[in-house]
Amino acid sequence: MYYTTVADDPPEGNQVVGTSAQHQFRLLIERYGGRLVHTVYYRHEGKAWICQLTTRLPHPVLSYAVGGSALTLHGAGFTGGAQVTVAYNGHQIARGQARPDGSVSLSVRYPARPRPRYVLTMTDTAGRYASVTLPKPSAAYSAERGAATVTGAGFRRSSPVTVTYHGTVIARGRSAGDGSVSVSFRPPARSPIASATAPCSC
Repeated sequence: MYYTTVADDPPEGNQVVGTSAQHQFRLLIERYGGRLVHTVYYRHEGKAWICQLTTRLPHPVLSYAVGGSALTLHGAGFTGGAQVTVAYNGHQIARGQARPDGSVSLSVRYPARPRPRYVLTMTDTAGRYASVTLPKPSAAYSAERGAATVTGAGFRRSSPVTVTYHGTVIARGRSAGDGSVSVSFRPPARSPIASATAPCSC
């Protein structure tokens, strides 16, 4: 709230930010997305202005959920109403806008080849940002009685999976609802099963 004494004239022009203290108060209101909700009048003159402020997180936070080929991002603590940009490994992949409370929800396509060192960032026009890294899927190979099996975790849920060996497709399957994979196939003839500890990419 900024107020004037009864003897003051109604504020005009930049009078509200005329002093250093008043200027700092106005900056505080703007920083927290303040908005005028009520004006108190005395003899038909505005004497008090009541603003509502929204407290933000010290730093924005970002989380995600994977569903099929979609990656849903959930952010909080961004500047209310600001435009946001999403980048993965330095390349822009989406744009959106924060809600008045600073929260953001965006759906983007899951990157085709995620890497542990690649960072996904969300940045707003005020320079506030948050980042996460996407887990790289892991796979293991086993063989028993003439049948080979590739098991894995961290894949897109309920999505097609292709198993390749030296660039050749040897099996196809589908990931489960939790992102796990189990695909059985006939072992490659070109390599001893015992030495093929991780010959596949999925």
